[in-house]
Amino acid sequence: MHHPSELLKNTLEDFFSVEVNYNFSPLLDNDLLALIQNNPKRNVYVDNNNQVSLLITVNPISDAHYLFVIQLKGNSIGLENRPKIFNVMASCISKSLTESYADSFTKAIWLLGDVLIKRFISLFVGKGVYNSYKIHSSIDFFTRLRSTTFEGKYFSSGLIVTKSIYDYKDSSNNHFGILQSLYTCSKLFSRIDTRYWYLVDGYSSFYLTDLKKDIHYVFINSDTDPSYLNRVLLKNVLMGSDLLFRVENGRDLSIVTSKGYEFIHQENVWRFRNYDMLQALIQAKVKLSDSVYNSLLYYVLYCSKHDISSIIWVPAYISKVQPLLKSFHSFTRSSFNIMDRNYSGLVKRMMSSDGATIISVDGTVKYYGCIVNMDSAKVNAVKGTGETVASLLASNGVAFKISQDGTIKVFLNEGKGGCIKF
Repeated sequence: MHHPSELLKNTLEDFFSVEVNYNFSPLLDNDLLALIQNNPKRNVYVDNNNQVSLLITVNPISDAHYLFVIQLKGNSIGLENRPKIFNVMASCISKSLTESYADSFTKAIWLLGDVLIKRFISLFVGKGVYNSYKIHSSIDFFTRLRSTTFEGKYFSSGLIVTKSIYDYKDSSNNHFGILQSLYTCSKLFSRIDTRYWYLVDGYSSFYLTDLKKDIHYVFINSDTDPSYLNRVLLKNVLMGSDLLFRVENGRDLSIVTSKGYEFIHQENVWRFRNYDMLQALIQAKVKLSDSVYNSLLYYVLYCSKHDISSIIWVPAYISKVQPLLKSFHSFTRSSFNIMDRNYSGLVKRMMSSDGATIISVDGTVKYYGCIVNMDSAKVNAVKGTGETVASLLASNGVAFKISQDGTIKVFLNEGKGGCIKF
């Protein structure tokens, strides 16, 4: 009731970027009781646009069983109907708690942390298609590969998992790439051959497997889509039930699905990323074209992956910007845009300098090195000066706070409730 419950709460809050609360007497809650009675076979109940309830069942080895509810509340819940994700998570929690209960919760500290998330990912991406134990083993394999070095340096690498290798052989299936047979095949779960995995970079080249046999192929990505986000998520390559495992330079491990979902392990925390959901949330505050959104995410992810601490502000009303600022700087007399890659190096340097970078809704870089007037800030609402600044800026538009450890926080409204850990 104490340490295990707090551990589970922290795991879910980090993963879904939501507020988590427990209801240990759901049948005494009239609203919940009505939902459960009307849909008795469900384990997920949608309360409103920003809250869902997971009905957790603990089945010990006896005639009795126990029910309680985990409520998830936050901006990242309501804009998309994702019952499968929550159904699988509810089932995994029920299973882990049942196992924990059987030995008086002595295994809870192991079962309710990373093990729970890896169990969930394995079942969610593999259900009905892949052996979930092999997916779980693949996660463990790439966790080890992430911290492996070649000639003293970390490197990126990648593997595509597909149900049908034949689809990649058939050029008419539009996978935007070239499939080459390897001269020497390799076993996926064998000892890590550093030189072998160093040869593919996880962006332009990948190994290919169906998880049933050894690795016999390398896939060369020939996609020329200018969208950075599409290239990161391989939206023109992954199809059906395809998966991508990617490690990056000793820090990030990510698993990408053909739907554009990403499960990323960063700074020892698992997070669920849904880029379409994030775009919808941002669009509700500021109207950005797909091109501006993609370019903005390119710089946000660049800062995250290169240990750059930065605040990026996209105001809804550019005319109301200056009253919030103590000082601001312009660099050139003629404006330039984040969609123009000729200015990429300059924009990166601006974002890495002290102060906030302000970008208009059309992608124009307006100011950099901005110092914010904190007089009206609700200092106790969030922790840290940078987060307080980003929260204040979100009163007009959207603000991104990228920490030096790579953590991305998106502020959609002023105050703690408007923050999403992405």
